[in-house]
Amino acid sequence: YPEVELLFTGHSLGAALAFVTASSTSSRSYPVAPAVAFSSPSWLDPLRQHGGRVPSSAATYKRFYAIADWYDPVQGEAIAQHGLRGQVCTWKLEAPSLACRLCFAPPSPFQRNLACKLCFSQRHVYKHYIHDLIPGPRPQCVNASSAHVPSADFGLGGMPSKAAAL
Repeated sequence: YPEVELLFTGHSLGAALAFVTASSTSSRSYPVAPAVAFSSPSWLDPLRQHGGRVPSSAATYKRFYAIADWYDPVQGEAIAQHGLRGQVCTWKLEAPSLACRLCFAPPSPFQRNLACKLCFSQRHVYKHYIHDLIPGPRPQCVNASSAHVPSADFGLGGMPSKAAAL
């Protein structure tokens, strides 16, 4: 239906599927379909592994938006793996819990341990987005190629220190 512009959306696995599906819509005549998704895991490598055409950064720049809590471990891992394209938009409203600080800590962040499971239950569930984040200010967006995850250098208040934010 070339006269209809589709918008793909989803959360978690549905977010990755939204980006993969939108990636397959481009042609010489039509740009890649837009996608707005919450808490996306990495989707670039799975798309490559299954022979899909990966859209360029330029094609997705103002068309793909991966939206998440700054301390969401699923999207955090995707950013660390450089597994997203388009814009990465994050809310940085609440100080992270001890579980999230441990989950994001080097040398091996995002391990499947108790801290990451607890952080996941606090920051990844869609209820958190509906009740805590969406009613507040808009998230801040950056190009996926320049996005980074929170470091272990947290200030005394629990938020990243100025040095870590730079």
